[in-house]
Amino acid sequence: MFEVNTMNPYSFDGFNYKYSASTGDYIKGVMFDISTANMIVNSFGIFYFLYQRKYLLSFVCHVVAIYTTSNLGNFILVLFFVSVLILDASKFHKSLILCYLTFAVIFIIKISPSNLHYLNVKAKDLLHLNEKPITTHWHDNSEKDHLISDYVKQKKGDLILKKTSKELVNNLIIEKKKLEIEKQLSEDISAIKERNENRNHFVLLYNSLYADTSEYLYKNYYGVMPGKYLSFVETFNFSKRNTLNFLVGAGAGNFSSKLAYKATNMGFTGRYFENLKYISPEFKDNHLKLSLSYFVQSPDEHSIINFPNSVFNQLLGEYGVIGIFLFFAFYVVFYLKRFKRLTFGKIILPMCLFFLITDYWFESFTIVVIFELMMFIDIAKSGKTKQSLDE
Repeated sequence: MFEVNTMNPYSFDGFNYKYSASTGDYIKGVMFDISTANMIVNSFGIFYFLYQRKYLLSFVCHVVAIYTTSNLGNFILVLFFVSVLILDASKFHKSLILCYLTFAVIFIIKISPSNLHYLNVKAKDLLHLNEKPITTHWHDNSEKDHLISDYVKQKKGDLILKKTSKELVNNLIIEKKKLEIEKQLSEDISAIKERNENRNHFVLLYNSLYADTSEYLYKNYYGVMPGKYLSFVETFNFSKRNTLNFLVGAGAGNFSSKLAYKATNMGFTGRYFENLKYISPEFKDNHLKLSLSYFVQSPDEHSIINFPNSVFNQLLGEYGVIGIFLFFAFYVVFYLKRFKRLTFGKIILPMCLFFLITDYWFESFTIVVIFELMMFIDIAKSGKTKQSLDE
């Protein structure tokens, strides 16, 4: 807010759209991970505090989750809000969830219409519609109203604006906008230059690795489906290729993981030893190519919905169906055995499984740790409650 000198950076379209729909990317929380991690942790917090009857903290978590503007994350959160409305017997809980949903709608319409525009465009492309599914009607006349009010005051009580007066007001608006544009021009040029340098870096990487040039990417190379969906298709196709791939996958760091990206030493997730850098053929021909194809596109395509980062891609692609089986048998089943005794854990357990779609969270010291801590708190409380009832 201080950098752009506005109370609402979600509507600020200067600095080559550094903020605007991307404002939520800068809300990283105390863990200083990506904003998606902050969104997920606060989504857990919504239900954790809700069932602890700490409603203010629950609402604060909801506000933070919404303000991160993680579209895929918020879609998952809304699914679980709907599940509470259907399955929760508490009318008070249902009322709070309705309030949370109302706040989310007001936020995306009034505070961050750029995100609504983004969702509109994506829905239009995915559903192959001729027009956007939501027609927007907002228009901000506050600046003009303010200048007209000032002009009226200068006329010392003359409240009747003649045609020439209106033209004068419009000229004042035009001059003011020119000054604002000139003031921001140097910062915008700098931002545009920085983004072009980043894009050119990935264009060079793409062209050095693949025979088809980056220009071919703009000829509907991957179609209109999100990159996340395409990454699952690539993982399944790789798994079906032969028995070894199906059973044990490509091995750690060889298909889809933070380790696979880091080992390339291309700067995706930190640096790696230059003499040890490695790109497996399976990773190069699938998820690395898919990722680079989005990095060379405009910033609005740099979304978690377009990148292959997912625990399930990692498990199936690098450890095969045996890895998937071990994950569910020894990790998920541990919580399922205690499912009936849980309270908020009944919500955050399936929610966490959904959120594992969004990134390689078992390689990050963030959401999995918070999730497990909350689950053990719920298990411990349910154990104490059972013990007291037995006594």
